[in-house]
Amino acid sequence: MIVSPTEPGDVVELVARETGLDFASTALAEYYGADYLLPSTTGGLIGLQRKTVSDLSASVVDGRLAREVARLCDLDCAALGIDGDLDAADGLRHSLPAASLRRAVWEVQRAGIIVANVRGPWEFAKFAADLFDFASRPRHLALRRRPTPPGLAGTWGEPVKPESWLLQGLPGVGPELAERILETFGTLPLRWACTETELRKVRGVGKARAAQLYAFLGGDSHDA
Repeated sequence: MIVSPTEPGDVVELVARETGLDFASTALAEYYGADYLLPSTTGGLIGLQRKTVSDLSASVVDGRLAREVARLCDLDCAALGIDGDLDAADGLRHSLPAASLRRAVWEVQRAGIIVANVRGPWEFAKFAADLFDFASRPRHLALRRRPTPPGLAGTWGEPVKPESWLLQGLPGVGPELAERILETFGTLPLRWACTETELRKVRGVGKARAAQLYAFLGGDSHDA
């Protein structure tokens, strides 16, 4: 990890401890518009800028923030950690109003840079570690995961049967039609197009999970 020489030693030590990375202090990080330059396991670079509210205001006024954002955008992943509450800017001398700082932060986000508010060095170090873990993953699937059925999630409303929820994933099938299908057939009228043994060839599907999946679709959980 490359760290800007301007970063306080106590903050650097916390970030190094939370990320598990060794560090060297050189101006190379600043060349990329960052205070911290972290390696990614995917082969790219992660840039992290840390600013207090007063420094954020000063960097907007003197143009530093614009230059830093332009350089950070060249990295694979970039983030800005703001130490403090933007609303506190209204009570600071020589600071831009909080509303102006919020607009500046929105512009940073619009450039594709992650922005997070933190409270103190320890929380910033945790943010750096979380960012390092996130950016080092080869794939990100959180937003591609199908939502849990409302009833199973314990939310307000009438519980949704797992079978009904599965049917509603088919084109043109709503809750009423799904219930009529289940009432007509007594179970899901679906079957696997493979054997249970073949299903276990899928990475992550063991014997117990294969049996559970077969049982859910009305299979006999045994190969013919």
